[in-house]
Amino acid sequence: MKHTLMRAVAIVVLIAGFSIFGGSQSGLDLDAFLSKNIGISKDQIAAVRNGEPVALNLKSRIPNEIFVFGAIYVNADPGKYLVLPTTLTASANSPDTSR
Repeated sequence: MKHTLMRAVAIVVLIAGFSIFGGSQSGLDLDAFLSKNIGISKDQIAAVRNGEPVALNLKSRIPNEIFVFGAIYVNADPGKYLVLPTTLTASANSPDTSR
């Protein structure tokens, strides 16, 4: 449980970090990157912009590997969702009072 929570926190931190540093990238550059390098269609990009999550299976080197790319648009100030990992960590370390 704790390992899974820490993995989720790490993913959120990575996503938040990329969004902060990638904030100056224009929408057209991002669309071109997603289309050319990931293989997302224009309809899928439009779906993400409309708030719908999109997942795409990517090619792997060997049959034993599975790669999935996912995208979702978060309409929030990056500083607001950077607080989430701290909140999740605090919740994980607090005693369970629901029992």
